[in-house]
Amino acid sequence: MNFLVLNFLVNQAMAEPMSLSYEEAIAKAVENNPQIQMALMEQERLKMAVMSARSIFDPTLNASVGQNSNTREQFFAGVGEYTSESYGPTYTVGMNSTLPTGTNLSVDWTTSRSTSVFALEAFGDTEQEFSPIDTTLTMTMTQSLLQGFMIRYNEQALRQAKRMLTISEWTAIESAQSALADTASAYWNAVYQSEMAELAQESVAIALEEERLVQARVAQGNLASVELDRVRAATLRAKVSALETEAGLKTGLERLLLLLGEDSQEDLLLSSEIPNFDVGDIIVEKEMELVLANNPTLKRLSMTVISAEEEVKDARHSLLPNLTGTARFSYTGWEDEFPDAIDEMIARELPGRYIGLNLEVPIANWGDRGAYQQKKIGVEKSRKEFEQQEQTITQQVYLQVRTLEQAQTKIELHQLNISVAEKTLQTDQALRNAGRNIEKDVLASIKAVEEAKVNYEKAVVDGVLAWVELQKLKGELK
Repeated sequence: MNFLVLNFLVNQAMAEPMSLSYEEAIAKAVENNPQIQMALMEQERLKMAVMSARSIFDPTLNASVGQNSNTREQFFAGVGEYTSESYGPTYTVGMNSTLPTGTNLSVDWTTSRSTSVFALEAFGDTEQEFSPIDTTLTMTMTQSLLQGFMIRYNEQALRQAKRMLTISEWTAIESAQSALADTASAYWNAVYQSEMAELAQESVAIALEEERLVQARVAQGNLASVELDRVRAATLRAKVSALETEAGLKTGLERLLLLLGEDSQEDLLLSSEIPNFDVGDIIVEKEMELVLANNPTLKRLSMTVISAEEEVKDARHSLLPNLTGTARFSYTGWEDEFPDAIDEMIARELPGRYIGLNLEVPIANWGDRGAYQQKKIGVEKSRKEFEQQEQTITQQVYLQVRTLEQAQTKIELHQLNISVAEKTLQTDQALRNAGRNIEKDVLASIKAVEEAKVNYEKAVVDGVLAWVELQKLKGELK
């Protein structure tokens, strides 16, 4: 075998497994859990969406340059046919801005120099040429008078983006609580599986020792050979159970590592023990109050209801016709030289203005009416979802509190069962050794001790998992 490969295998075999406490597992989940990371990415995306929504009120600068060239043949009464040719550059600089009040403002400055050449055929192809400079400053204001005159309506895209950001923040908290609950459950289930594996190995050791004792007594002629077959079957059952618990432990550790964003095949040693807990101080009404006030799912759905109600208001406003008023003022300079044209424009010697109204009324208005009805249905749907989730979470709170109370009672019961089973086993072994009992009774007592220990560990982990779920419902897992 290649030396490097052999060295790698030796190093891998000598490598110590990663030790991980419960607190370290939670910290790793916050840092690396894919579900939490994706929720944070979505939150960042929606922050950028808020920035994009502000663009509707972002002033725009514009500039253009062009070259005009045009040739025409026309007829003028009393003069006859003539040909006109015009050419020259045009420059425009302007700014446009939309305000939350439904007002659009624009300022444009256009300068052109159009050279016009007229060829008059009636006068022997006489040509006349004009080359004035035309510079115009135009200010235009358009105001929405019906649909679009409300600031709240004109900011609906921005408000919607902000609401979606708030919803995403609660979604991120919800995802974090869910991921942390999954991590906590996976950690304590893995600890439970580890303890089950230890109990299974202990059962195998007890079964092997019992098999050795029975084999010796059968060899001495003190027990029937069928007792040896019975104890060997018990040993095989213990070994099968040990294999199953080892497989369950491996699966649990793999799931935990995946939740932590680690390699699922990494060796892992869990250093925390399942904690003891006391449910004596739990007050259901107080727990319910905390859950209803802080549960991230209810917070998210509450924001969804608010968002749907706001959309109904906007949709109702959209039912109004489009009526806009326009006011336009311009000042023009028209001279042979550019400075003279500017002076004439500034002096406002050639003013122009326009004031008018524009009305647009959809005949059936199916689009806006349909959208309004959809939004109203959306509100009812959001409210139903909130109410249903509130009832579900309320039931979950009662369930977890009941589970905690039951687990506490079961722990006390199984602690007593372990003590009774161990004493019964000692008695049955002593009677068996004295020839007053059969091996079947001893095996039954061993099984009773094993079941009592398994039931105890199960009650402990059930209580801890119920506590984890209760903290998740309150949004307090960290």
